[in-house]
Amino acid sequence: MLFPRQVGFPADSPHSPSDVDSQTQDPLFSAHLAGFERNNPSFQALFKTISEGLLIIDDQGFTLAANPAACQLLGLTEDYLTTHQLADFIPPEFNFAQAWQDFLSTGQASGKFQLVNSRGEQKAVEYTATAHFLPQVHLLTLREFTPRDNSGDLLRKIARHIPGVIYQFDQYPDGRLAFPFASEGIWDIYGVTPEVVEEDATPLLQLLHPDDVVQVTRSIQESAETLREWHCEYRICHPDGRILWVVGHATPQRERDGTITWFGYIRDITPTKETESALRESEAQTRALLEAIPDMMIRCDRQRIFLDFKPSAQVASLMPPEAFLGKRIDDILPPPVAQQTGEAIDRALDTQQIQEFEYELPTPGGIRSYEARLVVCGEDEVFCMIRDISERKEAEHQLQALLSRTQLLNQISTEIRNSLDLDTILHNAVNAIFVELNVDICVFGWYRHDLDPPCWEIVQEQKHPELASWLGMYKMSDFPQLYGQLLNKELYYADISQSEDETLRTFCEDAGIALYFALPVHMGNRQGAFEIGRIKNDCPWQEDEIKLLESIGNQVAIAIYQAQLYQESQTKTQALEKAYHDLQQTQIQLIQAEKMSSLGQLVAGVAHEINNPVNFIYGNLTHTSDYIQDLFELIQLYQSIYPDPHPQIEEFIEEIQLDFVMNDFPKTIESMKNGALRIRDIVKSLRTFSRVDEAEYKTVNLHDNLDSTLTIVQNRLHHQGHFHYIEVTRSYGILPNITCYSGLLNQVFMNLLVNALDSIEERQKNSLNGENYVGHITITTQQFAPDWVSISIEDNGMGIPLEVQQKMFNPFFSTKPVGKGTGMGLAISYQIVTQNHQGHLHFSSTPGVGSEFVIELPVV
Repeated sequence: MLFPRQVGFPADSPHSPSDVDSQTQDPLFSAHLAGFERNNPSFQALFKTISEGLLIIDDQGFTLAANPAACQLLGLTEDYLTTHQLADFIPPEFNFAQAWQDFLSTGQASGKFQLVNSRGEQKAVEYTATAHFLPQVHLLTLREFTPRDNSGDLLRKIARHIPGVIYQFDQYPDGRLAFPFASEGIWDIYGVTPEVVEEDATPLLQLLHPDDVVQVTRSIQESAETLREWHCEYRICHPDGRILWVVGHATPQRERDGTITWFGYIRDITPTKETESALRESEAQTRALLEAIPDMMIRCDRQRIFLDFKPSAQVASLMPPEAFLGKRIDDILPPPVAQQTGEAIDRALDTQQIQEFEYELPTPGGIRSYEARLVVCGEDEVFCMIRDISERKEAEHQLQALLSRTQLLNQISTEIRNSLDLDTILHNAVNAIFVELNVDICVFGWYRHDLDPPCWEIVQEQKHPELASWLGMYKMSDFPQLYGQLLNKELYYADISQSEDETLRTFCEDAGIALYFALPVHMGNRQGAFEIGRIKNDCPWQEDEIKLLESIGNQVAIAIYQAQLYQESQTKTQALEKAYHDLQQTQIQLIQAEKMSSLGQLVAGVAHEINNPVNFIYGNLTHTSDYIQDLFELIQLYQSIYPDPHPQIEEFIEEIQLDFVMNDFPKTIESMKNGALRIRDIVKSLRTFSRVDEAEYKTVNLHDNLDSTLTIVQNRLHHQGHFHYIEVTRSYGILPNITCYSGLLNQVFMNLLVNALDSIEERQKNSLNGENYVGHITITTQQFAPDWVSISIEDNGMGIPLEVQQKMFNPFFSTKPVGKGTGMGLAISYQIVTQNHQGHLHFSSTPGVGSEFVIELPVV
């Protein structure tokens, strides 16, 4: 044993370098070492870059050189180490001098010790010492390791902070595999939790790289059969898409029940696999280290001349190794790669930094991808490691392809979900498949079971311009095998040249299709399918394409189902809206009918009560006129016979103004007759307007109805206060009598005339400042067709604003001030004309000029 169980390397060592003569190092040793480094620049590069600590020591135990990893591990600088002996760091009670002599005699020493470095950090160190690495020069290798503890709790605590996986792996007699214990580091490497594989190791074993499954399986089986230590390096496909290299070590043991149990450790060696592999081959000889690295290695100078070359079985070489030496890079590599390599050499020498780049080369097996890493290894030399990364590139390509498929699926799903129109959904899906899957034709068809006989109808298509269209109807008997599988929800795809479906093969050959694929889409009672074709057969259907198409089919089925639900909901909504509208109209009709019935009864009653006394007055006025005339004649007779009346009589004649009375009294009687006639006309109009005796269809003269309505509004046509007289022009044509609800039509005429009067009066208010405006209403009637008549009521009022014209017949819509209009007049009028009489009511209006409402009624 070269070292005791615990070694301290503090900066203030209890041993001073003055205790030994640091200047007594033999110059010959340094010369040997310098010559070796000068003749082996590759060793110098590796000496500085490997992860394990290396110390080069002379016979007296002085450190001649220390690599960066050793300085990092011990926590000391290289200058400090090269001024001390190993004995300076060994406790005095340990006989290091004897241990050193035993080492020089045997030539080898190895073991472990607990290190306390200058930073106070405690580390477990494993060492290997090789004597006479060079004449009178010895090599000491230091590597930090993690000691095993048998305590489960302590193991879990320690394992939580250790990169990699500490595990127990069991192979039960029934063949089942499991990881009863695995540290939390299993997540970092495999992307699974310890609980997932505690009972069944399948989720982890499924992550093995396909190319390494056989190797790993064989190594486990051999370890189980021989109970030898298991060791294996292999790749895994991490769930996030990365390809990781790992190394595993485990010790097997057979339990009493026949279970084989391994206790081991797995760590990620992806970044440093090649370097560590080379170092494990030999820590003493540079060439052994180089041979252990599977990468191709080249050493060349600034003039781009090959100085050294080590081939690799994993990297295809363009020519034999001996053909490289002394040649220029331009003589070996293709011009683009030679230029790229030369520029990397210049950058490495100028910046003294590692350079990396990737390139491709043609090989007998196809185009291969390589990664080159250049590091300075001399004053004008670089050391280049070349690795074949074709598999990694292929994995990256597959990962990118998978990502693209996923993005495509998300894109198509978004597009088809953004629309609830069935044709739009199918159109978007067909276009997306055609573009993204690089096919020459894509169509969608429905199974039309509603036709007799049933058939297949292609409704959507996207194709290469040179191909004929597939749109149209196809008999089910045209392609019985194809349609049978589609209706059974089965995928159908084939290389047409090898297809046994004669009808489909003939059709595709005539259409110029070499590869055919059909994807059924079923939703509810509807069956459809996507049909896809490629002109060339050099790109057969891939598994990921099929999975993508199945996912698209599922998304399309969901979208179509949603569209159907939306259409059904729209239909039901429209039915509900119609029912609600009909209910509103019925309610309005009932209310209006009740109002008109009450109003009609009231108007009829009032007219009847007025009509009787008016008839009495009018009938007696004739007799009164005759009696008065007789009295006047008697007075005249008295005056002619007695021209000189008594003074008292003369006085009374003068007092009552007998001559005026005799002249004015006939006029008074005539005025009373006119007034009575006017009252009779009003009563007649009220009876005509109310029509309480005409609740059924009856034949009427529309002109009588219009005149009676005008009579009722007569008071608004004459001068009122400061408003001017409103002129009314009756332009009546020759109309036949029509059968109608007379009372309801009177209500329509009243509503339209009142609206015209309101519009004229509003304009009169706005024109009081000097505008010479005269309100005018024109009522025109005509028979414009054999079975149709029209009534037009036109005014020159304010007109109707354009923004509200579309709402004029809506219930409860009014342009009048609050409290003046209910908003029901035109709505009721529209309903009376269109529904009760199957006619038409429309209008035209120009704001500031006036409006015209036209009623069109059928004669019968």
